[in-house]
Amino acid sequence: RIGIDHYVIFDPMQIIGDEKLRIYERRNQRYYSTSNHWFEGVGLGLCLWDGEFEGVQDTWLRWCDKDGTLIPTGAERALLAQQQAHLAQQQAHLAQQQAHLAQTVAEQEKQLRQQAEAEIARLQAELEQMRSTLPKTRKGKQR
Repeated sequence: RIGIDHYVIFDPMQIIGDEKLRIYERRNQRYYSTSNHWFEGVGLGLCLWDGEFEGVQDTWLRWCDKDGTLIPTGAERALLAQQQAHLAQQQAHLAQQQAHLAQTVAEQEKQLRQQAEAEIARLQAELEQMRSTLPKTRKGKQR
């Protein structure tokens, strides 16, 4: 004898009643209506979802987790994986651009530092030349 712990009736057009989703659970060899959409034994729940699936907009019966978050379909998982791969590619490209920019900035800073050092050396040489042309003083007096 097989024991079926739950059975579910999905009636999206509400032909047999007012509810689109009915869930029954077995207790003491009888089935009782329950509002609990979580099936502890399989670690899944059921929920109604209004959306598009395979090109059809409708109310669908979907698997969900304990918090009611939808379990993605294969197509949804594939799309998510594709989006994540694209994002990773964009991040890698951005990191490459940042590395190139950092290298360019470092090269420009080096060039500016060299130019500044050359200018300082030129000015020091000019200052020394000017000092050498000034008359020398002795004990604070000019000759």
